[in-house]
Amino acid sequence: MTEPQHPHDRPHDRPDGGPHDRPTEHPHQHVVVTTTHEDEAAARALATALVRERLAACAQVHPIRSVYWWGGEVQDAPEWRVDLKTRAALADRLVARIGELHGYDTPEAIAVPVTTGAPDYLAWLDAETADAPEATPAETSADAPGTA
Repeated sequence: MTEPQHPHDRPHDRPDGGPHDRPTEHPHQHVVVTTTHEDEAAARALATALVRERLAACAQVHPIRSVYWWGGEVQDAPEWRVDLKTRAALADRLVARIGELHGYDTPEAIAVPVTTGAPDYLAWLDAETADAPEATPAETSADAPGTA
């Protein structure tokens, strides 16, 4: 008897079974998106830009120590972690914007679902991200006449 496949083990909708380009579906209403930066000022600037753009309601920036593979070697380095609270509906745009603004070749940008929370806090989070623009400034300027 074969065990049922986990949903993530099944081929995607593409005929070749490869990954698809559809936005990620989020069963939860809120997520915490995490990224890291090597420099405190850059981490704070990134956090400020993302909150200012209403892609996140708030961000916490705190020092951490990271151990990871890079360049074929195990690295051990101080970094600054940025945790951004947002609506799940904005997660893909927030992750994409982190990639646009970040200086790393491969920035960490992962979303973790919020399974429960204080109702008033979550309502505040919704309200503060409700005015997120339909497109990021980079997306808008790329479509503007006279820009490359």
